[in-house]
Amino acid sequence: MRLHILVTVSLLVSLTGTAAAQTQWLDRSPAFLPPATSWHNSAYDATRQRIVVFGGTNRRLEPQNLLREWDGSAWRVIEPSPPPPARATGSMAFDRGRGRCVYFGGIDAQIDPRGETFEWDGTTWRQIVTPNAPEARFAQDMAYDEARGEIVLFGGVSATAELRDTWTYDGVTWREESPSVRPPVVAHHRMVYDRQRQRVILFGGDREDFAGSSNETWAWDGSDWARLTPTRAPAARNNHAMAYDAVRDRVVLFGGQGDSVPVYLNDTWEWNGTEWEQRALSTAPAPRSLLAASYDEAREEVVLVGGWDGLSFVVYSDVWTYAPTVAASVTGVGAGCAGTAGIPVLAPVAGSRPWPGNTLQLSVSGGGTGAAVLLLGASDTSWLGAPLPITLPGAPGCSLLTSVDAVVSVGGGMISLPIPSEPGLVGGVFFGQAVVADPAANPLGLVVSAGIAAVVGSL
Repeated sequence: MRLHILVTVSLLVSLTGTAAAQTQWLDRSPAFLPPATSWHNSAYDATRQRIVVFGGTNRRLEPQNLLREWDGSAWRVIEPSPPPPARATGSMAFDRGRGRCVYFGGIDAQIDPRGETFEWDGTTWRQIVTPNAPEARFAQDMAYDEARGEIVLFGGVSATAELRDTWTYDGVTWREESPSVRPPVVAHHRMVYDRQRQRVILFGGDREDFAGSSNETWAWDGSDWARLTPTRAPAARNNHAMAYDAVRDRVVLFGGQGDSVPVYLNDTWEWNGTEWEQRALSTAPAPRSLLAASYDEAREEVVLVGGWDGLSFVVYSDVWTYAPTVAASVTGVGAGCAGTAGIPVLAPVAGSRPWPGNTLQLSVSGGGTGAAVLLLGASDTSWLGAPLPITLPGAPGCSLLTSVDAVVSVGGGMISLPIPSEPGLVGGVFFGQAVVADPAANPLGLVVSAGIAAVVGSL
């Protein structure tokens, strides 16, 4: 097996990519833009595949009740009946289990902190009255904990106190948690859910008594907070934006207000579960804070909306997206042929893609009764001078769809292909096809799957 893996790695290293290993920001602002806002909130509605943006302040810093949705190319302003109340600097998260956006707290048009819970299901905006609820507050943040099916809220500022409490909401009521330790911040921090590690990540924010900002990274595991200790981290800040890129398994952080007032930032950082890495990008949104960002799972990009630059007194209405310059992908090619157990199926394990430095996990199922191997090649047009596909003699309906430059044994129906951490691989394409032994299927005694074409993406 080790020899097969080494041959496979050699094949991948020999591929020639077409793009540098990088990510990029793109200005996607459409012709129609809703009014500029800051201190608004956004969440990705996974049911309807929309970014929902609510509330915020206008250019005069007055709280608004503007509700709008982004479908990947255009805005739709929504006017539900009854309309939501004006709110700013509250918190919003999408409850995937119940299919609705949950909004809590914020300040109203009279600049008073509020403690109501509202839900948006795509049609109706409702206030939810719960048996228990957090104290009225603003400047807190929330994230939906998928593993435990509840929204997690931390911090905020009430009419009389700075808060460092932790609450969870299950769609019926709020429950105050009792962690043994707590992050040192009270307001303007950001929280996202790390799906791979099943924990909520918190970064930055204002410390108690607003004595400077934090650059600490914390994680909530469902019962307690823990400080994480990377070797480097973004500078201390507040009112930044964060979103979890589920395909690349990265927390993306952008901008905010620096600890030295007034400094507005436009740097981009990524958290991989262990370390922070700053991205050197040629283009980025203008420096700003009080913005919102969410990850659009359908289009596989972070969507950044609006914000505020307090130095120039500019409130933004623009839309930016952040994604790899080359998306990693595995797609089907051609067709397989049936054996005594159907047609073999070669497919990536859920969530697995060919990123440099990662491992592509593939599975082989069905087809025959015997052993299976994976053929890998650099071409789907020719092999040894012959054009592909090649009809396999003695196996009616079966065709070879890839050149055979490496062969990998399939153990237990699974294959692990390490992708070298080589920038030159980005944009390179390789092909695969599973072959399964099945003596009863045909005179050749083999059946094959459909092929796959894999593009090495840029992390």
